[in-house]
Amino acid sequence: MRAAIDAGTFRIDASAIADKLLSNAQEVLSRMGRHDA
Repeated sequence: MRAAIDAGTFRIDASAIADKLLSNAQEVLSRMGRHDA
């Protein structure tokens, strides 16, 4: 990964990052809901 960054060829998949962030947020909110019940 470091070599790709240094070479300027490293690509970030913004869609995959957004999907993971949303998934994590849903999990956190789900856990919070269970603790409040």
